[in-house]
Amino acid sequence: MVEEKLEKSLSEFLENGDDWERKPTSVRGVFVLKLPKYKGSPPRLAAEVNPVDSRGNPTKKRG
Repeated sequence: MVEEKLEKSLSEFLENGDDWERKPTSVRGVFVLKLPKYKGSPPRLAAEVNPVDSRGNPTKKRG
């Protein structure tokens, strides 16, 4: 049941999300990132890990 809900949520994000959009997860500092299609490969999802400090601030800058 939980797995089906997660799969549906990720599928919807892949279909409807904007390119390079980040979606937070239930784990602090972990995001799902939608990558655009590139040279014939379809759009895909990636995990972005950006550890947070004790106050919840990111420890790394993006880019």
